[in-house]
Amino acid sequence: MAAINFPDDPNINDTHTVGSLTWKWTGVAWETVGYDYAIGATGPTGATGATGPTGPTGATGATGPTGATGADSTVTGPTGATGPTGATGPQGVTGPTGAAGANGADGATGPTGPQGATGPTGPSGPAGSNGTIGVDGATGPTGPTGPAGADAPTITSINAQSGTTYTLVLSDSNKMVELNNASAITLTIPTNASVAYPTGTTVTILQTGAGQVTVTGPSGGTFNYTPGNKLRAQWSSATLIKRATDTWVMIGDTTL
Repeated sequence: MAAINFPDDPNINDTHTVGSLTWKWTGVAWETVGYDYAIGATGPTGATGATGPTGPTGATGATGPTGATGADSTVTGPTGATGPTGATGPQGVTGPTGAAGANGADGATGPTGPQGATGPTGPSGPAGSNGTIGVDGATGPTGPTGPAGADAPTITSINAQSGTTYTLVLSDSNKMVELNNASAITLTIPTNASVAYPTGTTVTILQTGAGQVTVTGPSGGTFNYTPGNKLRAQWSSATLIKRATDTWVMIGDTTL
């Protein structure tokens, strides 16, 4: 029996008839239809035939429905490359000029520059001729005699003291107070409230003994001296002068 050439790309239930025999494609194989044969023993498997040529590609089936949208990804995708810089836009219109600001405060005046050098002295002019000596004028009248000045204070007496302390009294004004003791001696000037000496009163003191004399000023008053308020040695003297109320100065041979 000659070989049967079945269609290469049949659809299910397609039939193929050769002579008085008809076959139907089951999707797996071609089966005969319309005959009832007694089934004989299975013959030996024939040799595998050559592979037939590939059938033509079937038509594309209809597109299936769109599937459900998948869940959002939690992974951030890579950043895309930066695009090229766009061209520079045209320059805008220049705005109006702002109002002028207030003038700043004047700066400090700079230091005065150094004085320039003194210019050279000009030449002396020629000496003028001597003028004619005038005649002597008449003698003017003698002026009145001025008032007599105050008498200078004089030491009229001496007040000799031999103790180690002594405070001046009013009768010591314009006199000398001698101080004689082998030990140190302190002489005190009283306050104006105790003894009101006139301003300008003087008292001279003299150390006649070995004991050094120290002078103290009026309590709460002013007492000036230099270099110190002590008589320097035996036979040293000093003058105490009242310059104002409770203000005295000591001048003489003193020491610290």
